[in-house]
Amino acid sequence: MIHIIGAGPAGLYLGWKLKELNPNLEVTIYEEHEKIGEPIQCTGLVTSKINDYVKIPKSVIANKISKAKIFAPNGTFVEINLSDPDLVIHRNKFDQHLAKKATKAGCDIKKGSGLTRIEKGILVFKKTKVILKPGDIVVGSDGPKSLVAEHLGVKHDLLSGIQAIMKIKNSSIIKFYPYIGEYAWVVPEDKGTARVGVVAREDCKKIFDEFVSGFKGQTVDIQAGTIPMHKPSLRIHKTVDGVAWFIVGDAAGQVKNTTGGGIIPGLRSAEKLARAIVSKEYWTYVITCQIQPDLVAHQLMNRAFSKFSDKDWNELIDEFKSKELKEVLANTDRENALSMIFKILSKKPRFIKYGEKAF
Repeated sequence: MIHIIGAGPAGLYLGWKLKELNPNLEVTIYEEHEKIGEPIQCTGLVTSKINDYVKIPKSVIANKISKAKIFAPNGTFVEINLSDPDLVIHRNKFDQHLAKKATKAGCDIKKGSGLTRIEKGILVFKKTKVILKPGDIVVGSDGPKSLVAEHLGVKHDLLSGIQAIMKIKNSSIIKFYPYIGEYAWVVPEDKGTARVGVVAREDCKKIFDEFVSGFKGQTVDIQAGTIPMHKPSLRIHKTVDGVAWFIVGDAAGQVKNTTGGGIIPGLRSAEKLARAIVSKEYWTYVITCQIQPDLVAHQLMNRAFSKFSDKDWNELIDEFKSKELKEVLANTDRENALSMIFKILSKKPRFIKYGEKAF
C-alpha cells in the first residue's frame, strides 16, 4: 500500500504516475482540505517546460507572458523577450486537473484527511488512523511544514511570502525585483489584474506593504504562505520496520531558491520517485544525480545574491543589457540553471567575481 500525504501537484502527479506505471498498486492520497487546490498559496508562474509533464488545458491558463523586466535598485531594468512564453496558471484549477488525472488512473483521494501526527507504525489523521505494515510506502508531499519531513528529521529554513491580487492596468510583462526582500514580483493575470508579491526572511509584511504602496489599484485578495529553502544535505528517505518513507516537492525543499518556484521541480521529482518505487531504484542516488544539480545551482546563486549590495545589483543588471546576455536569458530554460550559468560565464568570464560571493 502506498500512502501519499498531501494532494498538491507533487503528490497528485506521483499518484497518477505510480498507477500508470503499475495499475496494480494500491495508492491513497490524503488531503487536509475539503477542496483540492485551496487555499491558494502560489504565484502560479511557470515556464513552458511544464508541458513536458502535464499538458495544460486552456481553462487552467490565466495568461501567457512573452516579456519580462528585471529591475535594479536605481530603477533601470533589462527587458527580456522570452523565446517560449511563461504561463500564468490558476493554481486551484491546475491542482484539480491533476486530481482528475490521479482519480481516473485509480488513486483513492481522501479529502478532509489532514495528518495530525505520526506514532510508531501509525499515521494519525483527523478522522481515522492507518496502521502501517511492512512493505508499505509513505510519501510526504505535505508542503513546507511537512510532518513526514519532520518524522525524517528534516527541518527546513522557511521564507515568508505575501501576494496581493490587484486591479491594475499592465502590459502583460512580468516584472521581477531581485533586490527587494529575497525577491518581489508583478505577474499579470490579464491586462487589468496582476499578482503583486514579496518573499522575505524577516519583516515580510512591512516589505510587502511598502512594495504594494507603489501600485495604485484595488486589492481584491491577499494570499500568504511559506517557502522552503533547498538544502542538498536534507534526508529524503529512510526505511523503518519494513516501511519506506520518502518526501517530495516542497516537503523535500525541492524549490528554486532564486525565485521560489517549486511546481516543476516537484513534478520532475515526483515522476522520478514513481519510477524509482516501481523499479526499486535507489532514490537518494536518483535525486543526487538527476534532480539536485540544478537546484544546487539556484541555491548557490541565491547565496551569492544575498550578499549583493545595491551597487552590485545595478552593475549586474546593466551588464545584462548586452545583446548576448539577453539572448542567454531569453533562450535558456530557467529550470536548467547549470546550463544558464555556463553560458553566461562563457560570454562574461569576469562574472566569476559574483559567483565567489556564494562561498
